[in-house]
Amino acid sequence: MRAGDTLLPHGGGGRGKPLRRAAAGFTKPALAGFGDPALQKGALPCALTTATAGGAASHGRPTTTAGAWCVWGNGEAGKSSVAEAVAAGAAASFNGYGVCKTMSVRSEVEEEAGMGMPAPSTPLRAGLQPAPEPALPRLRGPSWQPQVARRKKIQFSLWVIVVAVIVGGLWWPLLGFVVPIVMLTGIIGGFYKGRYVCGWLCPRGAFLERILKPISPERPISQWLRRPAFRWGVFAALMGFMVFQISQNPGDVYHWGRVFVRICIITTGIGVVLAIAVHPRTWCSFCPMGTMQSAVGGSRAPLMMADGCVECRTCERACPMNLMIVGQRQEDGRVAAPDCLKCGECVVACPKGVLSL
Repeated sequence: MRAGDTLLPHGGGGRGKPLRRAAAGFTKPALAGFGDPALQKGALPCALTTATAGGAASHGRPTTTAGAWCVWGNGEAGKSSVAEAVAAGAAASFNGYGVCKTMSVRSEVEEEAGMGMPAPSTPLRAGLQPAPEPALPRLRGPSWQPQVARRKKIQFSLWVIVVAVIVGGLWWPLLGFVVPIVMLTGIIGGFYKGRYVCGWLCPRGAFLERILKPISPERPISQWLRRPAFRWGVFAALMGFMVFQISQNPGDVYHWGRVFVRICIITTGIGVVLAIAVHPRTWCSFCPMGTMQSAVGGSRAPLMMADGCVECRTCERACPMNLMIVGQRQEDGRVAAPDCLKCGECVVACPKGVLSL
């Protein structure tokens, strides 16, 4: 066998037969390390998951998608991935496994391989099924500690913004435009990761969580504050107030800035009182922008819970939002918590390591 040859199953038994590079329709994958650019770009294999021993009768067929990668063999049990097939056939015989990249194979290729190949329109044979797409790695336990530390640093650098807007905005109203910028950032981010912006990038949330937490009693947040009717009522009231105030002088940009500063002062004042009396992020449980983010993307990037929860509720005590986590696990492992901030505090706190993001 020469470098660059491609191995295909031989029709008479379990030995691979090298085909020349000139055979139309076949590629020359780098078998050692599998460095073919197509695979590096994410082309997924489909695997021969079941096969019977006995030679040509068990030849697998490629998928009908032009250009798809597939693994096919003719002797032993099928391999679950390209990597396994290559590893199994790395010996001189290659165990009858090979790699193909086209559905159009010329007759001379069929003759040399000793087998017939199906036409592109041929459906999958029983036993051939597409390999599942690899899931994104989910971090759990200690793996989240660097992320939690980074979030803490980000928050300590952001909380000063809310103070600057409240104090500086009294003299420089244009600072008030930080408010709609943060609002729009939260809404846009909500479509991708739910309340991620609330947990990581909100200046007021950072102020409440990092600055006021030491003086907060951290009592449980009342569930009626989380009720949709109350939350959307607050949303409508605040948005209505903002629109009414702006309409008083819509042509003056400084007036707009003063309105935004006024809203920031009112809402932050409510948040500070609730933080000192109840819980640091009580305001966040019904914040209008948080409500919007939860509505448009609360199910995105969900918190997951594996088997093994002992219901110690350490995760709930660590949650900045005081969310209910234990008992909220769905059948697919998702935790029904649309107000989750994706902060990872519960993931790190879990003593059993069953939570992940």
